[in-house]
Amino acid sequence: MFNRRGREEGKHLLIKNSPDNNVAKSNRIAVNPQDFPSDVYVLVDQKYVFTTVAVTTTLPGTIGLSGIQRFGGSWSTDQTVSVSPFNVVGSGNRGGAYLGTVNLEIDFFNRNRTTNHQYDPDEMAKEFVTKFNNLVLQPTQLLIFEFKGMYFELKVQSTQVVELAKIALDEVPVSSNVTNRG
Repeated sequence: MFNRRGREEGKHLLIKNSPDNNVAKSNRIAVNPQDFPSDVYVLVDQKYVFTTVAVTTTLPGTIGLSGIQRFGGSWSTDQTVSVSPFNVVGSGNRGGAYLGTVNLEIDFFNRNRTTNHQYDPDEMAKEFVTKFNNLVLQPTQLLIFEFKGMYFELKVQSTQVVELAKIALDEVPVSSNVTNRG
């Protein structure tokens, strides 16, 4: 559905649980293919940008969110939210968005299942980049991160979003504002 300006309008979808653990661990949201295709960015309730995964087990008119996504967005199951396509390149007043840096707070997902094992931060960073490639990250967003069989909760503290035309990162401000998406 398109509005008068030719832009695709959003939909109102009913929140349900993520259809399976693989979708939940991917930090993507489940949608029915009739509502949105896979691998598109959507803005939920004008707050968080997520990447979709289209699965037929998610009913039309619903959206599957993991527990951590619902908690982070202050949403509950059976709540209706607005979901609209999000254009990363044309967002805000930038000529395109690129995530220069991201600062994360990390904790064990299950505080009852912790370990004294020392994890290599460089190895974790490489795995993070691999798993979160092509996802939009923004301050206050909560994520789940599996690393070597352990689950971690990540909270995005701040991001540095740069215009694609800029190349000097030291000139770009770091922000902890929830609307700073990259």
